[in-house]
Amino acid sequence: MRFYIGVVSLLMFLSSAGHADEYFFKKVADKNITPEETGNLTLSDSKDIALKEAMLHSKIMLDDGVLSIPGVCKVNVRSDLPKKRGQSDLDSIHHVKENTGDDGEYKKIKDSEIDFITRADSLSSGESECDFLYHFAIKIGTDLIFYNNGWSVIYTSSNKHSSTAGSDKEKYNIGDIVCTVVRGGDYERNDHCVYNGAIYSAYEQFYVNSSGNNNGWSSLLPNYKDVLSRSQSEKSNEFTILSSKDTGKSGEISITYTVLTKNYIKLLSSMEGGGTQVSFKENGNIVNIEINSFPD
Repeated sequence: MRFYIGVVSLLMFLSSAGHADEYFFKKVADKNITPEETGNLTLSDSKDIALKEAMLHSKIMLDDGVLSIPGVCKVNVRSDLPKKRGQSDLDSIHHVKENTGDDGEYKKIKDSEIDFITRADSLSSGESECDFLYHFAIKIGTDLIFYNNGWSVIYTSSNKHSSTAGSDKEKYNIGDIVCTVVRGGDYERNDHCVYNGAIYSAYEQFYVNSSGNNNGWSSLLPNYKDVLSRSQSEKSNEFTILSSKDTGKSGEISITYTVLTKNYIKLLSSMEGGGTQVSFKENGNIVNIEINSFPD
């Protein structure tokens, strides 16, 4: 059952033949649910392996009973849950809701929005089949989850967002930070980014590659130590700096810093017309970064 709860699948995918669903890498969850399965690897090393695999294969597709990594491989899949679910099936579903993801993020997902998928028939001769890692999945809400050395590797569906999500710039870099664009509605964006390293280095990458772009970040403090030091000197986990550079058509711009822990901060750049929030959260020498842009 260890691997069984290892990869998530789509209830709707199985009932909507002929329609391809796209999933883009979202994050590696903070907690390893089966640390004993990392073998001789440290938790940090095993999470690094899971992250690199996900960044290499950042897009997954489900289309009429076929899971594929575009241009790489595919595998025939089927639901591993019966249409009429018994108590053992419900127990497995509840276990997944309680133990998958971060901070109970899936606890409120309806049981009917969860499905397990597993490898089905072999592919036709000559086709490249995906590695065993992709032979099992769990579909939970709009997310698709695979397990790698006990880490939940989470992909999210573009179908819950604007239909243009996959048509324009799906991936981009902020220095060494790798980001995936996720659009919601006409103006909102909620980009998911990952940095392989420490939070102070991720912040530095963001500063170097964002502060000079005349985009609301010109007054950003130059390094992470400055953020922690300023928070301590102000005796508050939240403080605001008004920009002396980003004025003009956009009016006055401010950046609010919220230091939740030494490994978790949020930045909010506010100006006339809207704002952008950027959160940095480090776990195991990997930093997950969320960039949310929204109008007033």
